[in-house]
Amino acid sequence: MKRAGFAILFACIFSQSYSQFYVNGQEPINTEWKEIKNDSLHIIFPANAESTAKKYSLHQNYAWQTVTTDFNQNPFKLPVILHNNSILSNGFVTWAPKRIELVTTPAMDSDPEPWLRTLAIHEARHAVQMNTLNKGIFRFGSFILGQQSVGMAAGMVPIWFLEGDAVYAETNYSFGGRGRQASFYRQYLAVLGEDDAYSHSKWLLGSYKNHIPNYYSYGYMMVGYTNLKYNSNIWVNAFDRVSKRPYYIFPFRISAKRQLKQSLGKLFNESLTHCDSIWSKFPNDESNVMALNVRTPKDTSDYIQYQYPHLTKDSTIITLKTSLANSHSFILINLLNLEESILFKPGYLTHKPFVNDTLILWSQYRAGVRWEYKNYSEIWSYNIKTKKGKRITNKGKYFNAVLISANQIAAIEVTPKGENYIVLIDLMGNILKAIPVDEGLEVKEIAKVDEDRILSRSSSAKGVVVLLHSLTTNTYQNLLGPIYRDISNIAYADSSLYFTMTENYREQLFKHLPKSDSIARVTSSMYGLSNVSLSSNDVIVASLYNSKGSRPCVIHTTDKQEYYPIEKFSKPLFHAKDLSVNSSYSNPKEEDGNLTIQNRSSLKSLFNLHSWAPVYYNPIELVKGNIEIYPGATLISQNLTSTLVSSIGYSYNKTHGLHSHIEWMGWFPKISAGFDYGNTYARINGGPLASPFPFYSSKPKLSGNITLRLPFTLSSGNVVTTLNIATQYLYENTKVWDYKNELYQNGINTIEPYFSLLSYTRMAHRDIRPRLGAQLFGSINMVPSKENTLGNIISTRTRVYLPGL
Repeated sequence: MKRAGFAILFACIFSQSYSQFYVNGQEPINTEWKEIKNDSLHIIFPANAESTAKKYSLHQNYAWQTVTTDFNQNPFKLPVILHNNSILSNGFVTWAPKRIELVTTPAMDSDPEPWLRTLAIHEARHAVQMNTLNKGIFRFGSFILGQQSVGMAAGMVPIWFLEGDAVYAETNYSFGGRGRQASFYRQYLAVLGEDDAYSHSKWLLGSYKNHIPNYYSYGYMMVGYTNLKYNSNIWVNAFDRVSKRPYYIFPFRISAKRQLKQSLGKLFNESLTHCDSIWSKFPNDESNVMALNVRTPKDTSDYIQYQYPHLTKDSTIITLKTSLANSHSFILINLLNLEESILFKPGYLTHKPFVNDTLILWSQYRAGVRWEYKNYSEIWSYNIKTKKGKRITNKGKYFNAVLISANQIAAIEVTPKGENYIVLIDLMGNILKAIPVDEGLEVKEIAKVDEDRILSRSSSAKGVVVLLHSLTTNTYQNLLGPIYRDISNIAYADSSLYFTMTENYREQLFKHLPKSDSIARVTSSMYGLSNVSLSSNDVIVASLYNSKGSRPCVIHTTDKQEYYPIEKFSKPLFHAKDLSVNSSYSNPKEEDGNLTIQNRSSLKSLFNLHSWAPVYYNPIELVKGNIEIYPGATLISQNLTSTLVSSIGYSYNKTHGLHSHIEWMGWFPKISAGFDYGNTYARINGGPLASPFPFYSSKPKLSGNITLRLPFTLSSGNVVTTLNIATQYLYENTKVWDYKNELYQNGINTIEPYFSLLSYTRMAHRDIRPRLGAQLFGSINMVPSKENTLGNIISTRTRVYLPGL
């Protein structure tokens, strides 16, 4: 058993290791890096993100104190790289080289706490998971393979556990987190209430027929329920088995199954039964919610969401339609005959749109031309009458555009320094006014009251607050909060504040009564609702959810609404502890005194040896999927800002070989170079020594290459277009027969300019290939010193994607 297990393990090691050499992108060439370095922290950040780095250090210290306890670990130091020029709020942990990378722009979500706090907890938990695997066989493997050993161990732990456990940590060790948000687990609630139970395989693997929550939600259901009913040691023991007995097939699953005395499939079904027993306790009443019929009979079986609906004066609905079969598009629905007409297909939306009878405003992702960590959120408009779209702002980081008057827009701006503003912009994109937001507040949403006032919803260390701003005096009034609830979808009507939040495990609509400063509950829908907006006559419209997606609905309100007490803290879906346990962690204390900020030398930090192996392979080619492994040795380096990847190695195949490869990505052109000597022998092509089979000389093969590549992202809206222009030089000491002079010429110098152009429309969930697109490649291979022997080779390739029948 062990011998077979070790054979399978060794065969899988290098097929999995490509995912460990992870390069997600680079910051612009002019980025000046600084760092905070002490006994417990190592934070690397751009110079203009110093304030953000200091804030993050507090959250990171808190995260290390909490997320390590479940895995019986002590806090440890790990490099953290902060990126402040991207709007794609995210983070990841990888282990070759080991580091955490975070995008600091706050996610425009409904979490009541600061983005960096949630992110620090989530990613620190991933770091703890990885560090827990660094024992047993993989600890010994670290001496043989370096940091990639632990990365390989992570390949034996299912992704649903890694992410589900991190979501559990972000929820359990904060007053926010996705485990407190109904939108995170709503689909389970709806399916259990309406459809026949799906098989465990469908819940785990997903489906092209039905909408299935992702592995974050699935993992949270598994981890949260197990920790509630059993204990977290089950998962710790499973990690222990992976690190000590990886030669068993599926060691993580085997360990969990033995401890639980049941399969993981039965455990998941048990968690659904537990949740259903809780969800079914709460009554629902949809008597004041009128769902609008917008589906034709042929659409009833598919999963379709009608988001951000707006009811016009002439009985039509303008909404953003998404489905499994089609990419999202803004559509207009005639409620009399249910006819749909597509207005346009936007790119990737970065916040909710603003819609009225004649205009649609939205913020949209725009990729940088070259730098992956330099991108933007731009404001666009679409005139429904003229059917013309227009980009209003060029670059920048603007979110949640709202029309204030006929020629003025309000939006949220987040600067690279981490500052938040509410800005007023004219329809030509000029900034008219920037209203700073108090320190400690992260603006997540705004809404119009009238031409002089707007609402804002902000997250903070003390919870979410909703403020009423005056645009003329720059003053504000606190309407609600601070409170640790997932408030969102703010709107103003009837001289009152409306908002949604999770209550009784469903997202419902509430109303803030200004006279009594109290809260009234407006809806008690069965599966929840969201995307609240006001129609042209101030009727409240929203998206009402069920297992097949969502439908537009009209909500009827009344002045006779009773006071509804809401708690300051919301309960997670799986909770076993008193919420007051975490109260001491709500506000980390300022401890900037021991933070020393220093410049980071780009030259000294270029090389970072992190992994090695007692065999030879090229990690740059491995990432591309080209796996060639020989006896020998390899040393691998990658700097922490991912601008330089390099390796050197020794191999033995037909003869001894030496290898060196490097890729530099810190300038606009990406430059790669390689040198290989030996491992096999030089070839002889043509002439009297030629044969039907490859023929080699007695000299070791010598080859070298240099490639200069210019990558461009030309568009990133509904149509994504990329262009690569490159020139490659290659040398190889191959002997080629010169038929004119009847002799062998030594060495071939090849120059190959080439380009590749790819353009395609964004894909829906069910799309395997783009529905519309084209790919074009062209190159010319030239041998300048062998014109009489070897001619030029011109090659082109074209691929066209067209809609199917």
